Amino acid sequence: MNRKGFTLVELLAVIAILGFLAILITPGIIAIRNSVLKSTLDTKISTINSAAIDYAYANLNTLMKEEKRVVGPEIYNDYDYTPSSKCAKVKIGTLIETNYLTVNSSHNIKDEVRDEQGNVILNAKENQILNPLTNESLNDLEVCVRYDNDNAMTRKLVAYIIYQCDLYNKESYAKECLHCSNGVKKDSNNHWVCE
Repeated sequence: MNRKGFTLVELLAVIAILGFLAILITPGIIAIRNSVLKSTLDTKISTINSAAIDYAYANLNTLMKEEKRVVGPEIYNDYDYTPSSKCAKVKIGTLIETNYLTVNSSHNIKDEVRDEQGNVILNAKENQILNPLTNESLNDLEVCVRYDNDNAMTRKLVAYIIYQCDLYNKESYAKECLHCSNGVKKDSNNHWVCE
């Protein structure tokens, strides 16, 4: 007797095996995807901070008009990303407009960005730098540029996005960003802080 095709039992067995494999593989794929998105954000933050330092060096005279805004007696914690009166601030959008920061064509938005429900979360604009974890534009965020100490012979400019740890959408990422030994939580202003 010649058989043509599969029996219903064989098809159901194959479907069950494929479903089981999908259940096993999906969490790993999601974890890899999240890790790649976090690494992409880390790279963007580093690039933005470097561009802000380049901008500051090129515009040092303008930024130093009020020297107290950039230099102060306090040496700040390397992981304190809060705004300070002792720093010069520049928007990420300004860094793009002045060509200190370039936007890859893959980051240009030709159409609207929509969330999972189809709601528009970002209007059509070009030259936007997006947070890969949340798809939100970073252009309106400010970068704080300041000296790391008051010694004119050894000081150097450092830069950080104000509240840059808020860019991470997971507690574990924010904890790593803030270098907290315990956990993290959101404060009354919805910023990540160490517990």
